[in-house]
Formats: sequence, structure tokens, C-alpha cells
Amino acid sequence: MSSTGTSFGLDFAIIEDPVEAESYSKGEYYWGGAAETWFWIDPVEDIVFVGMIQQFGGSQPVPDVRGKSRQMVYQSILEPKGV
Repeated sequence: MSSTGTSFGLDFAIIEDPVEAESYSKGEYYWGGAAETWFWIDPVEDIVFVGMIQQFGGSQPVPDVRGKSRQMVYQSILEPKGV
């Protein structure tokens, strides 16, 4: 996620402008922790997501599981255009 359109609240980021933040809902909040742990809560869509893959340091490139998980969750609930 981009930092534009996002502010930082009580220990987590808050989406203020979904278009600028390249996100889905205003008021969504999230945090990314160490060792590839993360969560987001979208009160508009009534979604709570917690992700953990337990990968820390090392020379292996880390896949974008945070971005991919968000994409897959939202694709599963949003209707495609033209339906």
C-alpha cells in the first residue's frame, strides 16, 4: 500500500483516501509486523484479516503475500464489471 492517502493513528495506519492509498475502503486500518505478519480491518466491507508466513531475514526474496492476499480477498467479494 502507498503511504499517500494514509495517516497513522493509535499504533496502526488508517486509510483516509482510498484512491490515493490504492486501497479499497475509507476507514480501513492495518499494520505490518516483523517476520511477515500483518493484519487489516475493513469496517465498510466487514472484513478482518490476519496473515502470517513466518519469514524473517535471510537472503531469500520475500514474495508480496500482503498485497496478493488483499487482492484475492477483495476479488472474492466484489462483483466484476458488467454483472
